[in-house]
Amino acid sequence: MIDSSDQLETLNPYVSRETIKKLSDYRDTIISAKFNLVSKKDKEHIWIRHFHDSLRLRKFFEKNSKKIKILDIGSGAGLPGLPLSMVLDNDLFEFVLCESNSKKANFIEDCCDQLNISNVQIINDRVENIKNHSFDYIISRATAKINEIFSMSYHLNKNSTVYLLHKGVHVVDEINLTTKYWEFDYYIHKNNLEEGSNIFEAKNIIKSVT
Repeated sequence: MIDSSDQLETLNPYVSRETIKKLSDYRDTIISAKFNLVSKKDKEHIWIRHFHDSLRLRKFFEKNSKKIKILDIGSGAGLPGLPLSMVLDNDLFEFVLCESNSKKANFIEDCCDQLNISNVQIINDRVENIKNHSFDYIISRATAKINEIFSMSYHLNKNSTVYLLHKGVHVVDEINLTTKYWEFDYYIHKNNLEEGSNIFEAKNIIKSVT
């Protein structure tokens, strides 16, 4: 598959031309950064492997009468949080991007300023240190194993919190390990474009009694 903005539009027809321009500028900023935010090989596949893969989460977010709060753990270059923030309604969705690496957190903040993104807050800290917050959705991409993500963010859960985690070929092994420590309902959503690329959806998460 050709990696291009046209292909992204074909896969995501709801994305406006204005947003495509923002994503194009964001892509240029990732590529020109003085430190690696994605692998050298992946710089040739940002539109599909990174932007489209991030936007796959959009369909899982349900609107309600209150603003939806979404936490992105270990956001890195701003993925998947920034692309999602660009396509979701500012008045209905609020993002917190948690990144403990200062250089990456500063990069995300600069991108938000340059691209005029107003529904994103950046926290330059470990997720374990976030206090006085709770989230409707917790998302993460290539950060840690499921069990570790549950452990580091459980204090930010509400009864209705949904986890949406990008996972690779070892997702079943991770689930089997996690069931030793947690009870949860889950579903694996496979990526039709790339074998071994999955979205792990989990809800009703409770610590197991041991």
